Amino acid sequence: MAKLGSYQPREKVEVPDNLYFAQIKKIELKKWSEENITFNWTFELTQPPFLGKRVWVWGTTGTFPSAKARITAWGAVLGYSREQLADPAFDTDTLVGAYVKILLKTWEKESGGTKQAVTDLLPMNDVDTQVLQGFLAQLPPAGPIKVAVQASAPVVHRAPAAIVAPVVQQVVAPTVTSNIQVPTFTSAGLPVNQPVAPVVATPAPAVAPKRTSSFPF
Repeated sequence: MAKLGSYQPREKVEVPDNLYFAQIKKIELKKWSEENITFNWTFELTQPPFLGKRVWVWGTTGTFPSAKARITAWGAVLGYSREQLADPAFDTDTLVGAYVKILLKTWEKESGGTKQAVTDLLPMNDVDTQVLQGFLAQLPPAGPIKVAVQASAPVVHRAPAAIVAPVVQQVVAPTVTSNIQVPTFTSAGLPVNQPVAPVVATPAPAVAPKRTSSFPF
């Protein structure tokens, strides 16, 4: 028979403020007064050095999903619209079990002292999902994994290399060293003071270069 005195409270683990992978473990409705009703969210950290040690952190949201409410932002990360959250039939247990990134912050309370809580939920990109899967692979299998994945990026960021526009290199025309004089063209595209004549294949005679000498040859 166990004795009451044999209970040993679990040692509190210090968790620094940071971004963490976590799983939503519980969402409880708390009624502090008629005007103060909240949802209390419990998260379990799922990355080293806390992996598998049942280290929990908490966050709070209101219960009404207004446009700027935290619960609206968190619901969006989890894939639910404001209208879905506002539906009386919506059950918050639907959100339990999902893996997300959380932001844990500590701040000074007006009444004195400090408070630490989850202030933001963030969706995961493909790299985050791979890292999380690596962490969870160190734990015993626990069924399907539900992840809050980031919304699809613009197509331009996901285009395969085969359809990416090639780099166009500027081609510089070679310098022509010739004694043939090229006429100047007007805006109409015709030579200045030159009649329009058909192209003749006969090569133009070379023009002798000018000499700068006082001799007659």
